[in-house]
Amino acid sequence: MSVLSKTLILRVPSNIIYRALKDTRLEKFFPEFFIGIERKVVMDKTNKEICFNTITQGKQIEIIETFKFKISNNNGTVVEYITDTKSLEENNIALESIVQTHVANILYSLLMLETGYINGVLEKKEIDNSIWKRKDKNYKLWYDMIYIVNVVGHINWHCLIRFGLKHTLVYL
Repeated sequence: MSVLSKTLILRVPSNIIYRALKDTRLEKFFPEFFIGIERKVVMDKTNKEICFNTITQGKQIEIIETFKFKISNNNGTVVEYITDTKSLEENNIALESIVQTHVANILYSLLMLETGYINGVLEKKEIDNSIWKRKDKNYKLWYDMIYIVNVVGHINWHCLIRFGLKHTLVYL
């Protein structure tokens, strides 16, 4: 088929984009959507470039996807997305449509990642501003701990108890 290249500028750090692309939870939670598809990492330069090779059963379609990340000057990341598609059947409109839909889904996912990241940053700033208006230092400490729990994804109970926050968790 052909090589297709798209460039996006996202207001998301490159390490977050990199981790999102490497995330395999979708394949694990919904394996029925990935029957007959083999996807593996071909090249991996942490937070700079990652390349995937996706092959359908019978090698009917092979897509080599390369994502290159560059830090832009306005606190964002330039993502260059290059797809090189090979197919057993040349000029097959149905196969080209499948590949173009795949590319559109990847680009849409990256844009949604940016939307979620920006909304999270704005929400954190809004909450931080309201916390500083309060005089209760324990509340600020509680918020910092809960934010860490949300980011890290697990709770260190000893740390929460040490700061006297055990009872606060009931209100979550």
